[in-house]
Amino acid sequence: MRLQDILRTAVKALSAHPVRTALTALGIAIGTATTAIVIILGHGVRDLLDDRLTSAGKNLILIRPGTFSEEGFSHKTPLTSDDAASLRSDPILRQLTLGFGEAQSMLQTVRVGGNQVHTTLEGVHPDVFKIREWALAAGRFLTRQDDSNIAPVCVIGHTVRQALFTNRPAENILGQKLTVHGNQFTIVGVLLPRGKDPLGRDHDDEVFISLSVVQARLTHSTHLTIIISTARDYDDMPAVVTRIRELLRRQHQLRPEEADDHDITSVQGMAEIGVFTISTLNLLTMILAGIALSVGGIGVMATLLVTVSEQTREIGLRTCVGALPRDIRNQLIMEGLIVTLGGGSIGIVAGILIALGLTTVLEWPFSVSMEYPLMGLAILLVIGITAGLYPAILAGRMNPVTALHAE
Repeated sequence: MRLQDILRTAVKALSAHPVRTALTALGIAIGTATTAIVIILGHGVRDLLDDRLTSAGKNLILIRPGTFSEEGFSHKTPLTSDDAASLRSDPILRQLTLGFGEAQSMLQTVRVGGNQVHTTLEGVHPDVFKIREWALAAGRFLTRQDDSNIAPVCVIGHTVRQALFTNRPAENILGQKLTVHGNQFTIVGVLLPRGKDPLGRDHDDEVFISLSVVQARLTHSTHLTIIISTARDYDDMPAVVTRIRELLRRQHQLRPEEADDHDITSVQGMAEIGVFTISTLNLLTMILAGIALSVGGIGVMATLLVTVSEQTREIGLRTCVGALPRDIRNQLIMEGLIVTLGGGSIGIVAGILIALGLTTVLEWPFSVSMEYPLMGLAILLVIGITAGLYPAILAGRMNPVTALHAE
């Protein structure tokens, strides 16, 4: 039989039982759609994580007081500006990093006239802006002179700007005064939007003032929340972390047998953990989707076996009038391919559309590479042939005389 004859006969056989054919194709479509959704969302999460890493700084190093345990951070010896100064003055670290900047963080209510916002107030060393490589929408950054003079000036993030000044141009905000805990600060700089960090915290929901001002007027403490640094090159990260640990242990006079009293974390390290977690979840979900496709394939095989059972006499008659065993086999394999590829194609399209909707709602990146639909069709082709092979062989080996006498 010619290919077009085999195709026409297979379509006619499937059309005889439309509900059964549709339900079988639906099983394949669901498994395929699930696989497509998982792949697209997985890539979206990775792209989102990469965007946030770029925003945070891939070579960023975070130094916090205390060590991490099952109970959380245990604060023993606090970090101080002296610790940051010792790191800044080290010749090795000066060569390997962009510098060190310390900060004290706290939640405060910031007011401008009748508007107010609850935000993060950051008392920072001026080098923080250079280390983070942030950009300004208008104005200037805080300077060492601001820090030494305990100047009441501030730089605000984009989210704070929108909350307090709505859509006013950044240039018109400069010189405005905001009030924090009874203290007035003049706005000298407005930052461009920076997005979120890998953990989802809004980098733009912050107000920056000089560390000296925070310590003198608000906290009356020299204890730091964090010290940050950025390695000039990613390959230097291990050497930088090792050197920081050595200097802080020496600064805090820790004996060799004593554990660190500080925690050093890199953004890239957190990202690697995130990528590993996402990859593991994707793998588990892909396994479940593979099981769903396998169940769909078994459903196709079961449907074809029922078809063989129902058409036993017809198969015997066709064989008696000249149909070859390979013609019977080819027809059943074609039926398996039609159901599998048809249901799978619908599943791929549905999966892409559902993933598009989900990424739009979640505000995740959306991208589809053509290699994945093509790979999916190739897998469906194998499933279709495999599902139709056993019923086809069974029908091809059928004795025509026995088949004609079947009830």
